[in-house]
Amino acid sequence: MKYTLFSIIIPTYNRANEISRCLSSVVNQTYRHWEAIVVDNFSDDNTEEIVNNFKDERIRYYKNHNYGIISVSRNYALDRAKGDWICFLDSDDSWKPNKLECLLPYLDSYDLIYHGLIHNGKSKSPIKINKIMFYTVKKSRISYVLQRSNPFTPSCTAVSKSFIKDTRFSEEKKIRAIEDYD
Repeated sequence: MKYTLFSIIIPTYNRANEISRCLSSVVNQTYRHWEAIVVDNFSDDNTEEIVNNFKDERIRYYKNHNYGIISVSRNYALDRAKGDWICFLDSDDSWKPNKLECLLPYLDSYDLIYHGLIHNGKSKSPIKINKIMFYTVKKSRISYVLQRSNPFTPSCTAVSKSFIKDTRFSEEKKIRAIEDYD
């Protein structure tokens, strides 16, 4: 039986106080077929030590300078991703244990899956799926995004690798705060 492999892309920088919670939420997934690709922008705290303490062969750790452009880290991870589906997880976020399992019924019908989130301000609560949404990319949808802001929080987005192919995030410095629009 072939299983779907999820590649989870986790860019990080100086998140020693957050990365353990983030990675624990991945390791504790009820769906076990995943790889986590952590790309560290040469943190000067003990982020690397915390990641390496996980001792899980599905977690791969890389150092790569992104010079303040998180897209560089995301693209670096995309180039190393082996999965059928790409999920993004910011290193200061976390998931509920069934996040990947909840996506499974929709993988054959959609190329991009987004679920809502519950943000609890300064609390350390995991992202919770409160609504799953599906998008067919049309000109009107792109117009909506550009006019009203990006509805796709990276940590709540999964995209089929066959859909994105060689597409990468823009590494232009002038749009570094909105690179996730790509």
